[in-house]
Amino acid sequence: MCSESRINEMDITLSHLQKNPQTNAPAVILLQSQLEQKEVQLVSFTRELRDVYIKNYSEMNSDLTRVENPPVPPINPVASKKRQIVLIALLLGAITSLFMAFFLEYLEKMSRKYG
Repeated sequence: MCSESRINEMDITLSHLQKNPQTNAPAVILLQSQLEQKEVQLVSFTRELRDVYIKNYSEMNSDLTRVENPPVPPINPVASKKRQIVLIALLLGAITSLFMAFFLEYLEKMSRKYG
């Protein structure tokens, strides 16, 4: 991994700086804090990677979710059912207009009776 090699490089540099008495303390402290941050990042990435592996493995090998025959895309494009859509629209329009006619007739009778 790239992070592990970077952490190893920083660790080696830190050990060289600590052995050399002429190095300044702020540089060593800064390098130590960067090294600790990288190690924390590496641990969190390792945990996330493990969780992803567990999740993917458990979902793929479950008896309830296993794909036995993968889906096959259609060879020819699927056409819309224009004739069926038009017939349904005509039928619904006819039923709605009949309902409206009877309802308007009812309203007219009620207005004559009470009005």
